[in-house]
Amino acid sequence: MIVPKKTFAELMDAAIARLSANTPITNFAPGSIARALLEVTNSLLGEFYEVLDFNLAMAFVSHAKGYYLDLIGDLLDCKRRDGESDDNYRYRICHQVYVVAGCNLTALRLELLSIDGVRDVVFTPYTYGTGSFSVYIVPEAGVVMATLLQTVQEKLDEKVAYGIRAQALEPVMLPVDLKIRLVFSQAAQNKEITVTQVQKVVWEYIANLRPGEKIIVAELVQRIMDVSEDILDMEIYYFYIDDRPVLVTNQESAWDEVFYPRLIEVS
Repeated sequence: MIVPKKTFAELMDAAIARLSANTPITNFAPGSIARALLEVTNSLLGEFYEVLDFNLAMAFVSHAKGYYLDLIGDLLDCKRRDGESDDNYRYRICHQVYVVAGCNLTALRLELLSIDGVRDVVFTPYTYGTGSFSVYIVPEAGVVMATLLQTVQEKLDEKVAYGIRAQALEPVMLPVDLKIRLVFSQAAQNKEITVTQVQKVVWEYIANLRPGEKIIVAELVQRIMDVSEDILDMEIYYFYIDDRPVLVTNQESAWDEVFYPRLIEVS
């Protein structure tokens, strides 16, 4: 049974009402002995309710943080990784039951995402017939792909429940080169900082696209315009994909292709 939290005022009202009903004490004015004793007792009870409320919240994985989340993870044999955030750790704890159950899709995905250098994975079933599948690896920036593929393949070879054949593959990487010109208001200040922020926004937008996702120009423009109120307009005057010029329109990728930012210039 979860005890509802009570405030100090609620505790005082309840105590005064009970004393009045069951004892001859009638003086509860400020400064009276009865009120002073009740205030001391109820202040301690109020602190207890605060601690109880906090401990109840920390007992649920959806609310637990830090050390308390670690304790929940220990119950499921799911240890926090070095530097792992509460949100990421909470996600793994919530899916730990699938990992324990065996090599299902969720368990295999979590296993591969735990490998250093893997930013994302995309599963494609039946690539070599019934029971087979391929895993396309999206690496972190600067990771040696050949080494990463070998590590992922070794992990896949340990798991056989998902299919009779598993293959780790690198998606076709499509380099994106963009040059963008900003139009600032006359009152604009710190233009250099804004240019740097826009460059970061564009880079992150393209870098976080998954295989098969397309570049949506309207979304890209909106993200740029949201960087600062000093930006009045913008122009994409150089747009190359895979070393070929393309129109400034939405650009699609195949299911086994992924865009990545190579040259992003903002002026």
